[in-house]
Amino acid sequence: MRSYEVFKVEVTKWMQKKAKEQDFILTEGQNYKCNQKLDYISLGKKQNSSFQPVVYVQDMYITYHKEMEKGDFSEKDIVKILLEEFWDMLTSHLKIAQNMADELSDAEKVKDMIICQLVNADRNKAMLRDLPHRDYLDLAIIYRIMFADGGSAVVTNDMAEVLGMKEEELYLMARKNLNRILPIMETRVGVDDVEMIFLTNASNLFGAATIMDTEKLEQIAEKYGTDLYIMPASIHELVITPVNWNRETLEVALWEANRSVIQPEIYLSDTLYRYDRATRTVRIA
Repeated sequence: MRSYEVFKVEVTKWMQKKAKEQDFILTEGQNYKCNQKLDYISLGKKQNSSFQPVVYVQDMYITYHKEMEKGDFSEKDIVKILLEEFWDMLTSHLKIAQNMADELSDAEKVKDMIICQLVNADRNKAMLRDLPHRDYLDLAIIYRIMFADGGSAVVTNDMAEVLGMKEEELYLMARKNLNRILPIMETRVGVDDVEMIFLTNASNLFGAATIMDTEKLEQIAEKYGTDLYIMPASIHELVITPVNWNRETLEVALWEANRSVIQPEIYLSDTLYRYDRATRTVRIA
């Protein structure tokens, strides 16, 4: 089985050759995603290189590793199939990217597409340097543009400049769109005769941002007649309980889930939060 470094070199050489044959621009480098630093390959057109979709070599290597473990094909065939699949993905995404570029040309339209995402501030310091963002408790709020097909793109400093939008405007638009673009959804589950609530949104994407909707939290707190504990299950979901649940038990459960169940790329925090009915605010518990 190839090592990651050998695999990366082979992938890059093959894609460089393919891009040259088809007159594309191919770029390689490292990029920061949520909680991760990844090797990427991007593809663009020479006449319009502004929007370049990317694939991450780590994702390709994970797929390669899984296929090797299955043993259904030879290693040579697995690598060949993977290269062709990810190349097709890049070229397909390039067409989509050109359509996205057209959508982004209308700044007023873009304002209605802005959503927010919460990330762990400490784990994403390097990524945050390139993004308009603001602190929220021990987390950070970043911004995304949500497209009609369900895809999204992180708003970088360069993109915000092109759009002519400061961080404050991004924040205000994201708050305005919080429950409009991705309506909040709650699921109630009984545990030992006590109810807990899973809070996310209709697409189950970046649903932890619902912690910012204090109106929704107040509705839940009013039903229980108490403050709420809020566990950040991932960047996509929150788990909410009344404060009569044992705090230490919840903290241990959160810590263990983050290390045994939650994938690194969707990890949010080990911190337990509390919604305070008296002040109608969220704070660290």
